[in-house]
Formats: sequence, structure tokens, C-alpha cells
Amino acid sequence: MTMHSFITDTSLAQPLAHGGSPFGSCAQIVWPTIFVPTMFLGTPAQVDALLCTSQMARPGAYMIVRASHSPLDPVRVRVGEGGNVAARLANKRDEWLDTGYAMMIVVTCSHPAFDKTCAEVLEGVVTASIEASRSAEVERERAPKIRRLSIEVHRAMDDFVQVLRTELERRGIFLLTQQPSKAMGTARWNSPQSRLPAAEQAPEVAPGSGGAFKEPVRTLSLAYGGLHGRVDEMHDHVVVHAGTEVSLHEVPALQSASRTARRQLIDAGIIGPHPTKEDRLAFRKSHSVGSLTTAARICTGSTKSGTQVWRQTQPSLF
Repeated sequence: MTMHSFITDTSLAQPLAHGGSPFGSCAQIVWPTIFVPTMFLGTPAQVDALLCTSQMARPGAYMIVRASHSPLDPVRVRVGEGGNVAARLANKRDEWLDTGYAMMIVVTCSHPAFDKTCAEVLEGVVTASIEASRSAEVERERAPKIRRLSIEVHRAMDDFVQVLRTELERRGIFLLTQQPSKAMGTARWNSPQSRLPAAEQAPEVAPGSGGAFKEPVRTLSLAYGGLHGRVDEMHDHVVVHAGTEVSLHEVPALQSASRTARRQLIDAGIIGPHPTKEDRLAFRKSHSVGSLTTAARICTGSTKSGTQVWRQTQPSLF
């Protein structure tokens, strides 16, 4: 608890038992150590127009979000802080204004005990929370500083971050949320261009896949990471059936050719959002590829071979 006294001489204070005043001999301003966030959310241009406000000329932290144009590419977030966060952002306009960022979140606090040290701690907590949630990749301006706070201020910061997280979630922003539920929906920074039409269930073969309806040698089911799907193995190619699920994740070792193939199928509308599951994509049309391994890497985003991913069992969803 922070107290500000107008009179420093308390020698005249009397105990209550002797008829003294409960306030001693001086007037005091008492600020309970309760931090409440003030949040500024909008496009970079909208937030730039607010840099002149007194509410932003305080210690605080910021998150600047760069939206991905493909469901396979991560959202990127630039995180920083400042003793006067408005002044720091104003000095860096050329780095975040009109440079492709989609959203800005600036967080300050009006409590007199919330100082630059608290802003540095907030930057570190925000960075760690985003990295732990795996909702985005962090662009650090520098390594977050480790600061020690009093127990009272530390507790106030814990509550501060929890309120911040809750308010962001209410607005569809899950940057600080670990393992968001499927009911939370899609974060609002995703541009409409990155959301493709819902998956179609009719088995339609993509253009350029002539001969795909010939009698297959065998039909195989997808068995990897909880994904469901089916392929028909032909003599010289493989047909991935419409509705086959596609992982959003890619292992770091995935070959560039497989990464490119996945993105090209999304851009062409052959792969789009899953109709019911937000943590994966799906083939909107049946599509032919050269081999089981190619189909495996497109569907799973892994380096597994075709024989490791496709099984000759009855599929559960088809």
C-alpha cells in the first residue's frame, strides 16, 4: 500500500487509548496497491491518433500484431515497453506505422506505484505468456528484463495481468491464453483474405486430376495425430478425398517443397478451413498428387513417409 503524507512530523500523534486521532497528526493519501489496466486497442493508425492523450503518457507495454495471410503461417507479435509508452512509440513510428501491422494493443495503469519497473515486468510476462500459449511468435525488441518486486506489488501485477487476459479474451484476442478452447473462435486480427470458404463434402476432383476416378489399387486411411481422411492409391498417383483433414502445424524439418505445396493448395481453394474443427484444415475437393509420401506431408505437415501415415483400415468419418 502506498501512502503520501503532506506532513512528515508525526511526533504529536497520540495513541487511540489516550484520545488520539486514528490519522495521527498529518493528512495522508492512501492508494491501495490495486493495479487496473487501461487498454488501447485498434489499428496502428487509430492508436497513433491517441499517443497525445494523458492516459497513454504513462509507464506501460505494447503488443503490435502482424496478421498471417495463410492459416499455416503464425501470427507475429512485437512486444515492448516504456516509462512513457506514448513517447517511446512516437519515437518508433517508422517501425510500426504503415509497415504491415494489423493491430496494436497498448496497456498502461494510472496507479502511482505502477512505474517503469512494473512496465518492464509486464513486458516480460506478456512475452512469456504469448510464447507459452503458442498462439503467435514474438518479435522481441530486446530480452525482457527480470525485476524483483515487493510481495504487495507482485500480487497486484498478477491480478493486473489476469484482468488484461480476460478483457482481451472478451474481445476475441487470445494472445495470452494458454490452450484456448475451440468455442473461443478465431482471433479478430485474422484478415478476411485468410479465411477460405467452408469445406465442401461432395467428392469433387480438382482440375488437372484426370483419370482420378479409375478403379483404385487400394484405399487407405489417415492415421496420424488424430487426423482423419482417406486416399485412393492408383497405379501412378494418389487421390486425396474431399474432407480429408490437414494439420495446421508444420515441423521445422519439413522440406520447402512440401511447405510450398501446402500453401499453393490453400491459395487455390483446394484446402480450406475445416467445417467444424478450428484446429485443422480440410480438403474441399478431391485432389491427386504424385505419391503417398507427398500426400502424407501435405496432410500432416511432418516428414513422415507415406507408409507411416496411411493405413489399410476402415476410416471412421467416411
